[in-house]
Amino acid sequence: MSTTTALDIISGAFRLLQVASPDVDLSAEEANSALDALNLMIESWDNESLMMYHITKESFVLTPNKNPHTIGTGGDFNTSRPTAIEAATLTVNGLDYDVKPMAYDDWAAIRLKSLATIYSEYLYLDATFPLGNVYLHPISRAASTLTIYCRKPLTEFTSLTSTFSLPKGYARAMKYGLAIELAPEYQATAGDDVKGLFIAAKAGIKRTNKRPITSRIDPALFSPKNRRFNIYKGN
Repeated sequence: MSTTTALDIISGAFRLLQVASPDVDLSAEEANSALDALNLMIESWDNESLMMYHITKESFVLTPNKNPHTIGTGGDFNTSRPTAIEAATLTVNGLDYDVKPMAYDDWAAIRLKSLATIYSEYLYLDATFPLGNVYLHPISRAASTLTIYCRKPLTEFTSLTSTFSLPKGYARAMKYGLAIELAPEYQATAGDDVKGLFIAAKAGIKRTNKRPITSRIDPALFSPKNRRFNIYKGN
């Protein structure tokens, strides 16, 4: 983990572009303009799942027979709006049951969306803004606890001098990335070495954040007698 400030990253980016040096102070206008560019770049990384270094776990109590529940600041699930929900479970009588996130086309294919029961099996996040909508199928008839594992937006810099702790590699990627972002504004050129180091820095982060894929077996491959499917006999 590294500790840095936005001004450290901005100063480093300007030095890479050779439009500033250690003995030349940036003007307040230049520094604040670069801060806006830095935060816009970080915001764009929210669309790259492998730039997210943490999956947030949160739990919420469902309102019986309500569908959907809004999620976001001030919503039914009062939290920062997630960019995606990766996994979810529903706690009923002390046991956790898997709730599978689904895409919009799978949700659209469900014919009877008003079906209600105690055990919800599927979840669909309609990523509206500023509040998202979390749909469950079947609709929960009980005040059960829904736990979601979701990706949240990366934290942006609130000021030039506030100290931030970042996972290893992020400050480097921000410095080289910001140099590339600022180059057109200053009619400068980010050299191939700067671009190459930025690509390498992001690649290193994504390798670290890559999640191993868990192999799953389709339940249809199990026989009624709970015997495993025999690939040689076909049953």
